[in-house]
Amino acid sequence: MTELYEQYGISPDRVANVVAFAIDQPEDTNVNEFTIGPTTQPW
Repeated sequence: MTELYEQYGISPDRVANVVAFAIDQPEDTNVNEFTIGPTTQPW
C-alpha cells in the first residue's frame, strides 16, 4: 500500500490548491464537491 501511495498519492499542497480555488470564488458561486485524483491510475 505504501508503494501505491508513493507512486500515485497527491500531495497536501495540491489538495490545498483546490480548496484555495474554491475559497477564492465570488460569493455568488457555490462549490460543494471536489473529486481529486491522480491523472494516471492503475485501476
